Amino acid sequence: GLSLAQHGAAAFDAWSTRRAINRGAQELNPMLKPFANNASIYGATQVAPLLFDLLGHRMMSSGNPVLRHTWWLPQVLGTVASVAGGMHNLGVN
Repeated sequence: GLSLAQHGAAAFDAWSTRRAINRGAQELNPMLKPFANNASIYGATQVAPLLFDLLGHRMMSSGNPVLRHTWWLPQVLGTVASVAGGMHNLGVN
């Protein structure tokens, strides 16, 4: 469920970024700037959620009890960041 939410939120962020760019905004993230003007942004925004999925999996199977009990945190924070970015993009005129 967290993985789906995270990847969906990243797709929402990509869609809202494309929408804002079509209205005259500019991509300020230097890592995504090369992808901002075409559909490859949808794939590019899926890289971070994939890495957070892998990190969460590693944390879940860690021998450290703190990491094992907070494995969900990277995915939740990634989801929140993508939704916040998407909402910001919707407000850009």
